[in-house]
Amino acid sequence: MNASRAFGAVTNAVAPLARFRAGRAVQLGFTAAHTALYRRFGLVQRIGETPVLLLTTTGRRSGKARTVPVMYVPGEEPVLVASNGGSPSHPAWYLNLLADPRALIELEGERTSVVARTVTGTERERLWRRAVEVYPAYADYQRRTERALPVVVLGCGSARSSSTSPKPVRKRP
Repeated sequence: MNASRAFGAVTNAVAPLARFRAGRAVQLGFTAAHTALYRRFGLVQRIGETPVLLLTTTGRRSGKARTVPVMYVPGEEPVLVASNGGSPSHPAWYLNLLADPRALIELEGERTSVVARTVTGTERERLWRRAVEVYPAYADYQRRTERALPVVVLGCGSARSSSTSPKPVRKRP
């Protein structure tokens, strides 16, 4: 079994447990550990062949910075799928982006400001097909839930004006 399939199997088992307090605590622990390994040692930047980035959003209720590792489809603009492992609800990071589309991403030690937009129609279909090519388990996640899994493009720029170029964020020492 390759790493992507193994990750998909673990996600299938763990995602439903996030509804419970203990399951959510385990999920938060894994997220914190993954983030620390990614930042401090450059580890876990891929799950199998699928690349991972760190996404920092602003919590829609707390207003605090929230960082999560998320698989993405590489390209000129990274593409995310708000799958939540095929759970009936959207992942918290996606709900945070709906409230405030401005975010930071970390890729290979570089932090960049982005603005998220959920795509629809033919653009969504094209990017969805590409996402399933990169990580086939997304198709299983979609079959498991009644909601359409949102496809999100992380574009460079400002939420107010697309003519403003992003400013790289200084790396932490």
